[in-house]
Order: sequence, then C-alpha cells, then structure tokens
Amino acid sequence: MWQAATAIAHWSEKRQKIVSKLQALIGSDPRRRESGAHKGKVKLSKRGIEAARTALYQASFCSMRYDPQLRKYYDKKKAEGDHHKKVVIDLMRKNLRRIVAVLVDRKPFEFRPENV
Repeated sequence: MWQAATAIAHWSEKRQKIVSKLQALIGSDPRRRESGAHKGKVKLSKRGIEAARTALYQASFCSMRYDPQLRKYYDKKKAEGDHHKKVVIDLMRKNLRRIVAVLVDRKPFEFRPENV
C-alpha cells in the first residue's frame, strides 16, 4: 500500500485525473448498464479491488457520522431525495479526493470549519 501512496505522490497529472483513475482501480466509478436500444441505470462498476472499495465505503460511512461538513452534505442530499447508499458513494468520492490531496501535497489533512 505504501508503494501505491508513493506512486500517487509522484504522478504529475492533475488531481481529477488521479481521482478518476483511483475510482476505476477500486471500482467506485459510475457505469451505465446498457445494451443496444436498452438504456439502463448508472451503477457502480464494481471492477477493481474489492477490499479497497469496502474500506473506503466503511471509512466514508464513519466520516459521515463524525465529520460535520460531510454530515451536512449527507443531510442535504437525503433531503433532496437521494438514497442512502448513493449519498455514501458520493462521500466515498469526496474522501478519495481528500486522500489524493494529502498524498500529492504531502501535508496532513486539516479540517477547516465552514464558518471561519
């Protein structure tokens, strides 16, 4: 795992590309299920490393509970009518962006209250 973190820190690509590649690596990237004229729903691809996807899901579930910013986002999305799992997957993507930012900047994550 440490080698992966080191490789991410050395990538010269933009953060969004890194996040997109990591989403694909763990299987949390959106994929439309379609065939011919049939247009299906957009779901998780679930390709990739299942253990990493599970760990990120569980971490996102916990961060939803203990991080006030993510809790506010969760409550807003639930009020808009989104399903619980969909919102937690959105939190997975937000947490993945945070992880990449920490690795690329080589600085610890700093929580910034919204009112400051």
